[in-house]
Amino acid sequence: MFDRYDPRDDGPDHARDRGHDIDRGGRGGGNAPDRRERDPRDVFTRDLDLPRGPERERVRDRDRVYNLDGSEARMLATVGSFRVVAEHDLAALRDDARKPHQSVRHLEDEGLIRRSPLDANDRAVVLTDRGRDLLEATTSASCTSAIVAGRTATADRIARRKRSSAGHNLPERQRQVGRALTPEERVRLFDSAASNPEWEHVYCAAVVAANTSMRPVEVKHLRRRDVDLVKKRLYVRRSKNETSHRVIPLNASAITAITRMVERADLLGHTEPDHFLWPACQWGRYDPTQPMLK
Repeated sequence: MFDRYDPRDDGPDHARDRGHDIDRGGRGGGNAPDRRERDPRDVFTRDLDLPRGPERERVRDRDRVYNLDGSEARMLATVGSFRVVAEHDLAALRDDARKPHQSVRHLEDEGLIRRSPLDANDRAVVLTDRGRDLLEATTSASCTSAIVAGRTATADRIARRKRSSAGHNLPERQRQVGRALTPEERVRLFDSAASNPEWEHVYCAAVVAANTSMRPVEVKHLRRRDVDLVKKRLYVRRSKNETSHRVIPLNASAITAITRMVERADLLGHTEPDHFLWPACQWGRYDPTQPMLK
């Protein structure tokens, strides 16, 4: 008997010839697996404890109860997977006498989805908070465990990577600490600025800052009324904070530089007390009502 048996004869064609169905897997096995288990449209409901059949069943989420059938559960899971779905794309998820738009309206009446205009012929469908809660509540324990395990494994890999690289970190970039100019460097700076008439205002600003300890922003905001050349002092009224408002005595170098800027303002016609000594300038035009930007 066995010498006439060839296991290769038990292929798919041979089985069909004998009138048997081929078991292609599925949860339950057997010769006739449930068609819904192999339906590609059920891919998003595979791990959800939601109805699969054509009749509506009660689904409970804490103190709320919803009535869903298999196609409506399929629609809800699809929207949850893609976040936003066009309403006409949900039509293919219904395969019975009930019309797809009736199922979508039912899900909306149940408070599980929300629709909003997408264009003239379609609407966008998204989950509500209740819809998200229901999907999370009906996710199977095995799927939840797999998600948690995956997250834990990822966290462990990140931690190991951090520990392994702890001894091989790149050295931090050391920021160079600023320093004051030496007397020789200051002389070269002032000589370079004084050598070009177009740099005169820059030169005078540098002299004032060097001899009064003023910040650049304080120098740029000096107005004519802030300077008293008779009493040899100036008033800092604009600074980073109010505690920096002060009166500064002027030495000879600072007086010379400020006097030059006052004479320049007179030549430009900037004679009002509120006019800035270092005014804004763009395209060769001065605006004494605004301070210099740079």
